[in-house]
Amino acid sequence: MNALPEIETAEHVANGILAGLITRAIKPMTGEPPTKFLSGDVAAITDGERWALSISRLDHRGPAAWPADPKPGFLCRYGKVGDRVRLSGREQVVEITAIRLDRLHTITLGEICQIGLARSIYDFVPVTDGLRVFREYWSHQYGSASWEANPWVWSIGVKPV
Repeated sequence: MNALPEIETAEHVANGILAGLITRAIKPMTGEPPTKFLSGDVAAITDGERWALSISRLDHRGPAAWPADPKPGFLCRYGKVGDRVRLSGREQVVEITAIRLDRLHTITLGEICQIGLARSIYDFVPVTDGLRVFREYWSHQYGSASWEANPWVWSIGVKPV
């Protein structure tokens, strides 16, 4: 039997995912996507069969074109939609429900709530508080230099199995 990929999570995050309170993990990408898969803040990723485009919500130029020749593909190291993965140091597995590759600063308030920083976007009044909370959270986890660099990040939807 093949070993399952593992999503690195703190214990409180793993507990939140298993309880169904956290439904998204935001993980820094190692390196940069190959330039042939990029168009601005748009990255094309494939699960080996289908292509998906991750489009920055700050890009108002309209939808990007689908790649004409989707090979060899750019894969997420955590797996693809429908795959099961382990939470670090645990036997329990979760299912991947969505995968996107975005720039860190394009993460939405909805996604900030899904990673467990609030129950609802209405918890952030004013709305800029949500972005401040996320910046502080990210800087605590990965350092303020990482926030300033605006790295590519995997936005991974998960649910307990």
